[in-house]
Amino acid sequence: MQIVFLVSANATSNNKYNDHILKCKLREGLMLDIPKNFLKEETRDGYVVSEMMKRTWAVQLSILDSLKKIFDRYGLRYFADYGTLLGAVRHKGYIPWDDDLDIAMPRRDMMTLMEHADELDDGLIIRSVYNSETYMNFNIVVTQKVETLEWDEGRMDKFYGCPFICYVDIFPWDYIPRDEDQLKLQISMHSLAFNLMYDLRNIEIALFNGRTVSLRELNRLELQKYKDVYDLTQGCCKLGGLLRSYLPSISIDTDKKLRQQLCIIADTIAQMCPEENADYVDYFVINSGGEAVQPRKRKEWQESSIELPFEFGTISVPSEYIKIIESKYGIDYMIPVRFTSSHSYPFYRDEIRVLIGGDTGEILTDAPLSDPSVESIPKQIRDFLLKDDGNLKRIILYGLSATDIVNNGQAGFRTILTYLEDKTSEKDTVVFAFIPASLSFFMEKCHLEMHKDYLNMLNKIEAMDNVILDENPESSLLWALISICDEYYGDRCRLEEICRKYDVPITIQDYQPK
Repeated sequence: MQIVFLVSANATSNNKYNDHILKCKLREGLMLDIPKNFLKEETRDGYVVSEMMKRTWAVQLSILDSLKKIFDRYGLRYFADYGTLLGAVRHKGYIPWDDDLDIAMPRRDMMTLMEHADELDDGLIIRSVYNSETYMNFNIVVTQKVETLEWDEGRMDKFYGCPFICYVDIFPWDYIPRDEDQLKLQISMHSLAFNLMYDLRNIEIALFNGRTVSLRELNRLELQKYKDVYDLTQGCCKLGGLLRSYLPSISIDTDKKLRQQLCIIADTIAQMCPEENADYVDYFVINSGGEAVQPRKRKEWQESSIELPFEFGTISVPSEYIKIIESKYGIDYMIPVRFTSSHSYPFYRDEIRVLIGGDTGEILTDAPLSDPSVESIPKQIRDFLLKDDGNLKRIILYGLSATDIVNNGQAGFRTILTYLEDKTSEKDTVVFAFIPASLSFFMEKCHLEMHKDYLNMLNKIEAMDNVILDENPESSLLWALISICDEYYGDRCRLEEICRKYDVPITIQDYQPK
């Protein structure tokens, strides 16, 4: 997906999304009611759920609401899965530290859903390997119809003031062969197509500047000198032979884009087993490592469901949901365990970076353009770094990420101020605090209630005696400080990455200790 950065500066400061937009208008006459306080920051199970996270949840729930209309219209089955299933059972809603909504569908029902994608509410689209040359996941996503991430007030008004591209994941449940030899064959074929797909992407990046290519292009004699290209074309020949033997209805077209073909082939292989040859269903990609993974869902469990409370509504779960949860999370599933996400949390970390034009330290290259020099530090700051005896004070670089500040809410402000107040009591210690300058604009643009308290926090930091707050540092200053500092403390960000590369002692700030 292409991402660009466009900014409009006509932000106004009010809380219109929390105060007024309690419904999501997706199509004329269709509204999703949101309880009045749902969009506000709150603490659940000792974990702070920020107002921005609440907005993404609201968008996801509105997408699910749109999907439910199609499910009901065509009698399609769906079930909460993964963390969403666990959240429904344990929390009656989202797991407080979860940021996505996962559902599963029997394969046949999911394919039917895709046939009716044009019936989704306005502003929504399905993305899958079948309608994209570059999509490489074997679940489908129902998401906003947006190709470019930019400030879009119309979309924000429609989707609760959320500026991000949100989605719901849908995972297909395929039949898993009970015959061991058949399972080995299917896994072998699927793994071959799966690995070729990712090998091809790497080749396209290295040799074609990311452009998708056909098998005919790869077969050109001048490209066969590259071992990776040769191995890939040989792998495609092997895959073609297996398809002729076991799936003759599908083949590789040498003139069409190869990556999408490999994705569709892998997805077709996942569907090879007929119902009568299986006792279990599961997301077949769990076997992509080449070894069989024990499936957890008996096929009859997808035949009946019940509704469980989920936030301010309900969600469908298999009738035998306890057995599914215990098989994945163990019998102690009711005991919360934080942060077991399979992706970077929160999902909108990169999107905030795009919308603010770069997070802390992103002006830094992998190496300084010239030798770092203390002379790059302004004289009034250099004097501030010296103790009475002329030696350097203890220097701490305190890097704060826009995403972590937004995602930790009011409690995060208290954590930041507590740390800095502790440091002000330490003699001969100086802290350089770095925060992205555009973060205030982001909060104002999104009408976040936390914005006023954020500005108050900045004022308090600026008044601290041995803290230097810099929202727009020069790269030469950062490199000079990296070369002489004693420690990095704070969030994961580009500044932290560079400090780690140059062996600066690192401590990552814990906003919400367990």
